[in-house]
Amino acid sequence: MTSIRSFLLWFRDSNPHLLGWGALTLALYLAVGTAMCMGPREAHASVKDVYVDVAGGATHFLITAPDGDYLQKDLPHSLDLNSAAYRVLLGYHFNDRWSVQGGYLNLGTVNQTAKFVADEDYWAKASKCINNCGSAPDYRMTDQYFGGELTATRTFPFNNWSLFAKAGGAALKHKFSINRHDSNTFHANAGWFPATVAGVGACFKMFCAETVYYHGVGGYCAKECQWAMSQEMLVSLVSVKIPLGE
Repeated sequence: MTSIRSFLLWFRDSNPHLLGWGALTLALYLAVGTAMCMGPREAHASVKDVYVDVAGGATHFLITAPDGDYLQKDLPHSLDLNSAAYRVLLGYHFNDRWSVQGGYLNLGTVNQTAKFVADEDYWAKASKCINNCGSAPDYRMTDQYFGGELTATRTFPFNNWSLFAKAGGAALKHKFSINRHDSNTFHANAGWFPATVAGVGACFKMFCAETVYYHGVGGYCAKECQWAMSQEMLVSLVSVKIPLGE
């Protein structure tokens, strides 16, 4: 999964808009393909085709907020962009190639400790502190991300092993807080944004490993999303798919 993650990071930096719209195009392709290509099934859904997907892993956040939006690059700061993540989905197998799944995911939290000055003391366009730089107080900031997703999966089975690609969409909410170390000054806000979802992985029987990329739709969304620090995430997960029937 490391090579996949490195490739996605490189491709994201080279073609950020293409990657986002490419994920959306892939989501539409998989959705149409699911409807057109699934094999014949019984007239009514069987409980044996329903499964629960339980996954855990780690998120690597990519900072997309522009300089000045709770991030002043010219002043000392430390970012922790890795966090634990988990997911619980309910899925349905149309056949051994196509499935859909949806449910809850928690992508974890971005943590930052930084010195900050007032907006009027920072020239964001030039990434330059212009006043009160030496007396900037210390702050701690957190930004937590969670929400729901709906995806379609195309599986390529090989006996007990299989490869798969998935795509779809997510609605992600984030909760931001900022706390000044030397006082009771505290501020919090929250917002949400839609995101495209694209991932690849491999399974051995019911056990799987995957890398998933989430790309917020609509640019930085600094106003509507209340200054989300990240709208792009790479998530590495291991999961187990538990059938609900025999």
